[in-house]
Amino acid sequence: MNLLEFALLAATGLFCGVINTLAGGGSLIAVPLLIFLGIPPTVANATNRPALVAQNIAAVAGFWRGGIFADAEFRRQLVFIGMMALPGAALGAAMGYLLHSDVRGDEVFQALIACILVVVALRPLWQGFRAVRRRSAAISSQTDSPAWLRGLLFFALGVYMGFIQAGIGFVFMAVLSSRLAWPIARINAAKVTIVGACNLVAMVIYALTISINWKAAGALVLGQTLGGYLGSRISLGAAEIVLKRIYVGLLLAFALALVARAFS
Repeated sequence: MNLLEFALLAATGLFCGVINTLAGGGSLIAVPLLIFLGIPPTVANATNRPALVAQNIAAVAGFWRGGIFADAEFRRQLVFIGMMALPGAALGAAMGYLLHSDVRGDEVFQALIACILVVVALRPLWQGFRAVRRRSAAISSQTDSPAWLRGLLFFALGVYMGFIQAGIGFVFMAVLSSRLAWPIARINAAKVTIVGACNLVAMVIYALTISINWKAAGALVLGQTLGGYLGSRISLGAAEIVLKRIYVGLLLAFALALVARAFS
């Protein structure tokens, strides 16, 4: 890796760290860039994990300084989500290793990424359809789902984080906002905590089973650590409506850009 490639990865990491903390989608930039630089797709997926761990540790530190973890009920909810998601992350990382071991693993991984791009692109349309149905429904009240169903959902999210990861920020925020009446800053704090823990589990498994490109990972770590901290400070300081607009704007931008790439 030359100095220009290192600088490019570090700058990309800075941008990805900020948008991952505010919303999501950074891995949909970082992983394709790693592949573009000549790293096999399954190895690029593993190489992305150290930067995600560093980014989320920095983001948690920023939210901690802002006092967002002071609420005991918030911490209790995080423990529940983590207990469900972490085993899923271990399973997902094991699936990633098995895919890497397959002779056609890189082709399968790229096909999976293409499918994810389509889902990300279609999600805004589905949200609009649901909004229309809610407005036309006679009964608007909703009952909370049982604990076992929420646990299963967070386990499934953990599997996805361990296996592929890309785009999980958008999905995780959507799940939390639909289940818990939290402001965006608190949802972001929960997201970086759980995503960081799940990626730590995945990183350890991938480091033991897949050859992580540590030079490329180091460049991303440098940028995403700073980006994660900056993103947490922006999230704490910005108004709620501004954060929602950032979230929706990033989601739509990634959906349009990534579906175009999937069909190009």
